Amino acid sequence: TIRLVVNTNPTLGLLGSTTVNYGQSASLRLVFTSLPPYSYTLTDGTAGTANDTLSSVTVKPLQTTTYRVASVSNVCGNGLPGNPATATIFVNIPTILTEALATQAACAGTSFAVNYTTTGVFNAGNTFRVQIADTTSKNYVDVLQTVTGNRLTATLPAGLRGGSYFVRVLGSNPGAEVAGQRSPTVLMVRGLPAAVLSGTREIYETQSINLNVSLTGDGPWTVSYASITDGVRSATTTFLTNANPHVLTVQPLKTTVYFSTAVSNNCGTGPVSGTATVTVLPLLAVENPLLSTVSLFPVPTQTLLTVAIDLPLSPQNPARLTLRNLTGTPVLIRQTDTRQTVLDLGKQPAGLYLLNVEFDGHQVVRKVMKL
Repeated sequence: TIRLVVNTNPTLGLLGSTTVNYGQSASLRLVFTSLPPYSYTLTDGTAGTANDTLSSVTVKPLQTTTYRVASVSNVCGNGLPGNPATATIFVNIPTILTEALATQAACAGTSFAVNYTTTGVFNAGNTFRVQIADTTSKNYVDVLQTVTGNRLTATLPAGLRGGSYFVRVLGSNPGAEVAGQRSPTVLMVRGLPAAVLSGTREIYETQSINLNVSLTGDGPWTVSYASITDGVRSATTTFLTNANPHVLTVQPLKTTVYFSTAVSNNCGTGPVSGTATVTVLPLLAVENPLLSTVSLFPVPTQTLLTVAIDLPLSPQNPARLTLRNLTGTPVLIRQTDTRQTVLDLGKQPAGLYLLNVEFDGHQVVRKVMKL
């Protein structure tokens, strides 16, 4: 007796039509004909293999989905859909409606109430939380909140940048989050203030200088600052400004360090940072041998300026020439070991300049008028 087993191309039928909540899984029963092993693919992309004529596969549709057989095969080749050829999973999708906010503006670091309504059934363990998104990026992030019934009290981060923000309530709904429809109210967030002081420079005696106070948040701002000279701290000075950055003009008599001490606006107080060291250079030195040995000509000048130094200069002991504008910025620096040095001021704008001559630990400053 010879036993002959005849195999044929397979068919695949689908069973298991049902209804599930959003985020839940369902099981489809697979009914094959012919002999295993089988390979299959469904129309949603679900694919696998089976070694029994009765098998199952778990699916997790996020909307009502009808599953069909895309392909089925065994060792004999490709087969056909069986009977029944389709199975439908109906998905109940809950919704969240974020209501209009009671306020249209809030300061960073403060709280506001968010009411919402829901429809449908959420999965066990669901929680609700508030999210905000900049209206430009639309990238939603969580904010801290407390829950009282259908009201959430959200707290904005203290460091949140000022601007317009969308607000929505999101349900965790284990298995698949449910993003609520955003509130029709666009929340205007006012940022907390911050101040950064800058402007480190060198100046000569009797000169003034501008320091910059860069501000964040909404104006007007109230800013306080102080300074330290020779280790002694000054009294605090406070001013009100709507300008950003604010220009602070100072005229120290000695080298002084300035720093902000406080900043506030309508939303509260914020951090301060930055310092500005103003180094005051003397115009004349006491008992300075350079006073009678340095001369300039012609003064005023249009292009070329000759600096004469009646001292024993050498390559090992040169003089240093530094030309500064009235803001204290060096515009020309030269070292010389000759008694006469010609400086070309042709590229400099007309105005008053200060030429600093340094030699052997001494220095002298001469005024130069450029026509």
